[in-house]
Amino acid sequence: MTIKLLMPLEQIEDLANQIKRSNDPKFIEEGLKKIIETYDVISFECQYSRPYFRARVIENGKPFSNLSELTYPPKNLVKEGRVNEVGSPFLYLSFTPDTALAEIKVKEGDLVQLSGFLPKHRLPRAIILGEYQRVTKGNVSFMQDLIGFVGEILDDLEKKGRPHIHCFLYPDLFFDEILRMPNASETKYIHSRILTKLLMNNSNDPDGIVYHSIADLGSYNIALPAAKADELMKCDQTALIKVKRVFSYGIFDFDIIKISKGFTENGNILW
Repeated sequence: MTIKLLMPLEQIEDLANQIKRSNDPKFIEEGLKKIIETYDVISFECQYSRPYFRARVIENGKPFSNLSELTYPPKNLVKEGRVNEVGSPFLYLSFTPDTALAEIKVKEGDLVQLSGFLPKHRLPRAIILGEYQRVTKGNVSFMQDLIGFVGEILDDLEKKGRPHIHCFLYPDLFFDEILRMPNASETKYIHSRILTKLLMNNSNDPDGIVYHSIADLGSYNIALPAAKADELMKCDQTALIKVKRVFSYGIFDFDIIKISKGFTENGNILW
C-alpha cells in the first residue's frame, strides 16, 4: 500500500470543524473531497456467517404479508436517510437482532416483524469506516486481516515521526464521526449523505457501506442501494415478535409469536 500525501494535522482539523459547522452542500462536498484525497478507503468482502437483520414495527396488529414490505421502501416514499438521497432507496440491515431493534427504537409492548437476510450468490463488498482507529486503540476489528496490515502501515509512519500517524488516522476518525452523528436528522443527514456519495464514487465499485451503529454501541449496520440489495440479498426468514422489556445497552427481551414457513413465487409470506 502506498500512503497518500498526508495533510498537516492543524489544517485537517480546521477543515473538519468547518465542514461540521456548515450546512452548505457545495462547501461540505469540496471540503470532504480534499480530505478524501489523503484517505485510503477500506473496501472488503463481508465474510459474515450470520444473517443480517431488519426490523419493522407492526402498527395494525397484523404482520406484513409480502417480502416487498420487508426490504426497502418504494422510491416515492423515500426521504433523506443516513446514506441515501430523496427517492433513492437503500436497504439498511443490522448485524444482530438487538441492533435492528435498537435502530428503530422499539418500546415495551411493541409488535415487531424481525427479518433475517442472507447473501444470494456472493458476499457483498463494502466500504467500512473507523477500522484504522479501532485497530490502533486495541479494539477487535471486524476485519481480522486488517490488524497486521494496519500495524505495518503504522510502523512505517512511526519512522517518520508520530505526527504522521495522527495525520493518517484523523480522516478515519472524522469520517466515522460523520456517519455516526446522533442528531444528523436535524440537518437531513447532509454530511453523511455527501460523504457516502463521494466514498462510493471514489472506491472500486463497492456494493454498499458498513458503519458503526449509533443506537447499539460496538455493533454494525450495512446499507446497500436498492439495485445491489436486489442482486445480492434475500430474506431467509421473518418472525413476528412482541417486545417484553427494553433494557439499557441495547438489550431486549421478546417473545416469538410466529415464524415464517416459506415464501411463494410472488413473495407472499407463508406462516
